[in-house]
Amino acid sequence: MKEIIIVDDDRINNHVCITMIKKIIENVSVTSFTNPNEALEYLINHKNNFEGLVIIDVNMPEMSGWQLIDLMDQNKIEQQIIMLTSSISYQDKESAEGIKMIKDFFVKPMTFELVMKLKEYIT
Repeated sequence: MKEIIIVDDDRINNHVCITMIKKIIENVSVTSFTNPNEALEYLINHKNNFEGLVIIDVNMPEMSGWQLIDLMDQNKIEQQIIMLTSSISYQDKESAEGIKMIKDFFVKPMTFELVMKLKEYIT
């Protein structure tokens, strides 16, 4: 079964994302983390058997999405990443384009169209 991990400090956004993804994409497991450190620990412990996507917010209080991606890289966790953020900064989008693991950059909120794009990446 494919898996999607959502890393965002906003619990409401996580709930909306999980609900939408599960309604549209069949046979997918969705796990969310509001703490990026817990997400990193999960990814480290499952890096050899994780198949799916990691959706990461850019701005989080404990650790930014960029810092999480750097730590994933340092721990040799090579996963497809989708950035889903409220940031409309051109610099953030440009930074995302320079990172091989990042497959796409979306601005919140999660929409039907975005879930359909996720479906393309995961199937």
